[in-house]
Amino acid sequence: MKLEALSDLYFNDYMNLVNDPEVHDFTQPGEDLKLFSEIEIRKWLQEISLKKDRHDFAILTDENDFVGEVVLNHIKNNECNFRIAILPKYFNQSYGTFACREVCKFAFTKTNIERIHLDVFAINPRAIKLYSNIGFQEISRAKDDKAFVEIHMLLQKENFKFGLK
Repeated sequence: MKLEALSDLYFNDYMNLVNDPEVHDFTQPGEDLKLFSEIEIRKWLQEISLKKDRHDFAILTDENDFVGEVVLNHIKNNECNFRIAILPKYFNQSYGTFACREVCKFAFTKTNIERIHLDVFAINPRAIKLYSNIGFQEISRAKDDKAFVEIHMLLQKENFKFGLK
């Protein structure tokens, strides 16, 4: 398992990821699936490396197969947001744990980030357990406009479990 900068090298797999109905159901439940076009995806992948308020990584197998993406975005001062998406065929294979741990380690050792926020829907207990194991703590809960419970979590540098295996 490894992380590399997300780029247009992963175009086909990334397009499959962002247009996957199961991934969409975990990240935007109750919303209609909006399919992204080839033009939109190519433009996005070419532009992300130029953006100064984010770090986007491709999650890869040891054989360089694309698993998903993990992102630190909305970086401002010493805080940021965290996001991850994994192709369903790689669910429950520890890729999420690996990617979450590595990108948080990157944030806390290679940048000035001290606080990482994320939002996760209560319908995704697997992700909630992962985040809790890494050291994220629940801050609040709210229902979105479709009545799905969204959990806001925070990881502070001093609570990060660097040694998690």
